[in-house]
Amino acid sequence: MATASEPERIPISVLASFKHEVVFEAPNEAERLDILKRLVADVPLSPDVSLKEIATQTAAMVASDLVNLVELAQATALKRAFASSEYVDLTSFL
Repeated sequence: MATASEPERIPISVLASFKHEVVFEAPNEAERLDILKRLVADVPLSPDVSLKEIATQTAAMVASDLVNLVELAQATALKRAFASSEYVDLTSFL
């Protein structure tokens, strides 16, 4: 079993060692929005955060990319939290 977000970059010789290939398309905007809502369910978001806007701007991202994005936003907010804000705001995602 193996996974890859960019299977076209896997050498043919490696692909040939697998019996089956299953390809999943990246989630559409509505699915990304749903994923984001679940990921931030327990995250205190600033009122300026628009999950819809983030879902729109992350067209090529899959769920694992969105997990990384949210974790990075939280880490960025934590770095700033000691100085100013208690929320993950929109700039944390940029």
